[in-house]
Order: sequence, then structure tokens, then C-alpha cells
Amino acid sequence: PLMASAAGYAATAYFYNLGRFKFDAEQRQDCIYQIQNMRLAQWGLFREDVRDVFSLSQSNMDNYILVGALIVTAVMNFIFVGYPAFPLEPRWLLLLWNNCVFACITFGLVSVWLALHGSIAQRSARVKILTQAVRPPVPTLKDIQEAMRAQENFEGGGARRYFEPPAFLVPMAEPSDEV
Repeated sequence: PLMASAAGYAATAYFYNLGRFKFDAEQRQDCIYQIQNMRLAQWGLFREDVRDVFSLSQSNMDNYILVGALIVTAVMNFIFVGYPAFPLEPRWLLLLWNNCVFACITFGLVSVWLALHGSIAQRSARVKILTQAVRPPVPTLKDIQEAMRAQENFEGGGARRYFEPPAFLVPMAEPSDEV
């Protein structure tokens, strides 16, 4: 009877501590996965910030293209509508008017060209930053394996671990930073 009760106590203590180990391992694994999810969410916010900044410059470039095209269109319309009615005398006035019109067309076309170039450059810079600088920290297989705990870890702790008294009998342990 004494051996049977000792074996019963040993089995109860073993399965209690195994259950406690499984619970602790599951809590640890959930904590590590939550930290990984929070890191991914943080990097998602960083990527969203980059997209917001670049969408602002993209909208500016689109506005510059629109304004430059409107200027060129208005000047071309002014040439077709206003040129036949423009007085030919004095000649210097016609020369100044033509210089202003062609300078306006040139600056309008240059502004459209530079805005297109700026739009292409900002899009390629956004892709480069999102693919090279602001990469989310995807957990590696090693990170995932380190988060796991197997029964081998429990059994590797030795006989002392099998027969530990319940946690309410053990004095409070200092909290650790280990995850």
C-alpha cells in the first residue's frame, strides 16, 4: 500500500507538472507570436507612412502636369484665336508678343516634362524604399522553432522537474525578461 500510494503521488505529480509545463510553453509561445505580430503591424505602419508621403508628392506632380498642360493649351488657344486679330504694327510689339508666347509654351512644356520625370522618379524611389529599406521582419524558421517547446524539454529537466510541488507552495519567483 505504501508503494502504491507513492506511485500514485508520483504519477499525479508528474502529470500535474507536465500539464503545468504545457501551459507555460503555450503561454510562452503565444507571447512570442504576439510580439512577432506586433512587430509586423509596426512595420506595416512604417510602410503605410512611406506610401502616404509618396502619395503626397505624386499628387503634387500630377497637379504640376495638369497646370503645365493647361498653360500650354491656353497659350495655343490664344495663338489660334488671338493671333489673327493681333495688330501687325508696330513690329516690335509683335516681336515681344511672339517671344512671350513661345517662352510660355517652352516653359509649359518643360514644366510638364519635369513633372513627368519627377513623378516617375518618386514612384521608383517609393518602390526602392518599400522593397529595400522598409522590409517587414518576417520570422525565420529558426525563430519559429525557438518559440516551440516539446515534451523533450520537460523530460530533459530531470527528475526534480517531475516532482516539483504545485506553484502555490513555491515562494513567488522574480519576474524575468525572458520570453
